[in-house]
Amino acid sequence: LGCNGSVHDGCMYAFHDITGRVVRYPLDTFGEGGICEEVCKYGIEEGLLAMLLPCGDHTFLGMGTYKDRYHYVLFDDSSKVLDYGVEVYNAGQESFDRYCRFLSNQGCMVRHPSMPWFASAIYCSGNIDFLRVCDGGIDVVESYRYGNPDYVAEVVGGMSQVVPTADTRNGVLDLCANSSHVFALYSDERILDEPYCSDCILVFDWSGSRRTVLRFPHPIYHISATDSHLYLHVKDGEGNDRLERCGIPDACRDYPES
Repeated sequence: LGCNGSVHDGCMYAFHDITGRVVRYPLDTFGEGGICEEVCKYGIEEGLLAMLLPCGDHTFLGMGTYKDRYHYVLFDDSSKVLDYGVEVYNAGQESFDRYCRFLSNQGCMVRHPSMPWFASAIYCSGNIDFLRVCDGGIDVVESYRYGNPDYVAEVVGGMSQVVPTADTRNGVLDLCANSSHVFALYSDERILDEPYCSDCILVFDWSGSRRTVLRFPHPIYHISATDSHLYLHVKDGEGNDRLERCGIPDACRDYPES
C-alpha cells in the first residue's frame, strides 16, 4: 500500500504508507549513491494513502482514502490531522469494502514548483481536482467530473481487488506540471481497445481553468514538464521506449493572465 515518490525543492521525496516513513534524497547526492534523510514517521488512523506530497517543511497532503469517505487528508509531521475533504466517488457503495474503496481511488498528484497548490486525478476516470493548502486547510479551487472509474469490487482468497470491466476507460493516465500549467495525459478510449496510452494532453492553468487540448501524432505513455518543455515517453515502431522533448506550444500561452 502507498509507496511512491516525487521531486520537489531539489529533493526526491519518497514514502511508504505501511511504515509511515517519509524520506528525502537531495538530487545533487545521487552521484554519491544518494543521502537519505528521514523527514518524519507518521501514523494516520483511518487513513490509507496512495500519494503524499509536502506542503512545507512540516505538513503533508495525502491522497487516497480517509475515514473510508474522503479523498484528501492534510496532516503535520506529528501525525496531527489538520483538515480533510472531497468525498470519494463511491463513498456510498456498499459493495466496496475499505481496501477496495482505497484501490479504486488511487491516482496521481502534482504540486506547483513553489506554491502549496496541487492537482490530482483518479486513474481510469475523468475526475480531476485542483487544490490549495492555506491557513491550515484544504481549499478546493476546481473539480472536473468527466466520468467515474468503472470497476467491479471483488474479494478473492481474502484479498480485496478492483477489476476493470469491458467498458472501463483509460481516463487520466498521468499528470505533470510547471509554474503556469497542469498537463493531463487523457484518453476516453476503453482500456481493452487502447491500453494505457493516449495522443491527447489536456492543458489547465493553476486556477483549474481548461485552456487547450494538445494532439500528437503517436501514442504517449507518460509525461513530464519544465517551464520551457514537455517530455514525452513514447515507443518507436518496434516497441522500444523513447523520450521525446518538445517546446511548450504557444497555444498554452495565448490567453490573458488571471
